[in-house]
Amino acid sequence: MNRQEIVEELKNALAHLNDVAMLSDSPLAEVIVAAPTPGVGVVSRGVHLRGLLMELIESLHPSAEVPDNTPEWRQYLILRERYVLRRPLWEIEQKLVVGERQMRREHSHGLAILAEMLHARFIAAGVRESGVAAASTAEDTRAIGLAAPAATPAQAIQRLTPVSRVVGLAQLIEEVISFLVMVGKLTSEQAQARLHITPAGLTVSTDPGVLRQLLTQLLLTLAPRFAPGSTVSLQAAGADDGIAVSLSVEAAPINPADESMQLCQLLARVLGTALQFSIQGVDGLIATQTICFTLPSGIRLRKLLVIDDELAAVDLYQTYAIGMNYEVFGETNPEEAIDRALEIKPDVIMLDVMMPAMDGWELLQRFRHTRELRDVPVIVCSVLAESDMATALRAAAFLKKPILRSQFVKTLNQVSP
Repeated sequence: MNRQEIVEELKNALAHLNDVAMLSDSPLAEVIVAAPTPGVGVVSRGVHLRGLLMELIESLHPSAEVPDNTPEWRQYLILRERYVLRRPLWEIEQKLVVGERQMRREHSHGLAILAEMLHARFIAAGVRESGVAAASTAEDTRAIGLAAPAATPAQAIQRLTPVSRVVGLAQLIEEVISFLVMVGKLTSEQAQARLHITPAGLTVSTDPGVLRQLLTQLLLTLAPRFAPGSTVSLQAAGADDGIAVSLSVEAAPINPADESMQLCQLLARVLGTALQFSIQGVDGLIATQTICFTLPSGIRLRKLLVIDDELAAVDLYQTYAIGMNYEVFGETNPEEAIDRALEIKPDVIMLDVMMPAMDGWELLQRFRHTRELRDVPVIVCSVLAESDMATALRAAAFLKKPILRSQFVKTLNQVSP
């Protein structure tokens, strides 16, 4: 499959991103997903490809230091809004305040970057195009700002440049376990997963993508060795030098010098830590094995509650909050917003005005008459210019939709410095 074919198949796959049955029939799934993961079912292959495409789009997310009016931000937001959030192009144009020609140019460039990343996967999998080895030259990859594909997995890991963010550890670990269950790599017949994080809101300052890969590879390496019906225990707790994370399981002993474990060790080093191995209670071919590592502790994540009847708005603010010290919660039913706010105890609330059953103005007044919530800063959002109304009802700030990330960041910093 050559580059042009990859681009065409990529467009088709992105257009059907939520249709895993159709994705399972995509040549991309058959070549990229099925080859490195033999035995994966047809539907799981579609789920796997969907996860891969979403991961590639998210990998384009610029760092917090990059200004939000740059091509890097536009390309990322266009791809995410268009394919993940399913927004029409004209609506994205208005949101980003760009013309149609620039919009299509940035869209095409973003697709070209994704296609080149996929092409690198073909190379890594040993796939050949048109009967000739699919070797990409350094000049090809430099033309769109990507590093040349690594010859080995170890070289690929060593080229990683981590970007640290404050992330909730429990949620990240749960995502890893859910993904492995979804793709059939971790089943109840193999083991039961048990998660224990103390305290529950524990955060770490690390690169979440690399940490996901480390935990995923550790579990994938150990899974074939699990004792039937054993319990996989993932624990984390504060320690003097950071957050201590440990994975314990009953399994056939594994040598830390094995190639797969050495790759896990390389991923740990990218995060600035090292894996520590211990084996206890050997019973024949089964032993209790524990793998530990330490991560830097993160500051407490502030809680942002977004109340908007459009789920896409919640997703957008979650994207905007990446790299900030916020955990975003969403509530699409205004009649349940008070109870949800009392449950999560937010530091800031973003409140849409135009909602069915109960509009934002009524809800804002209810917040002000609820003792536990009356002092929580509320940012009112509306497509109408209603800042005077928001001020009169003691809102902390007003934002007119569509909201740009720069406005989102600036307003959050103002109301909750």
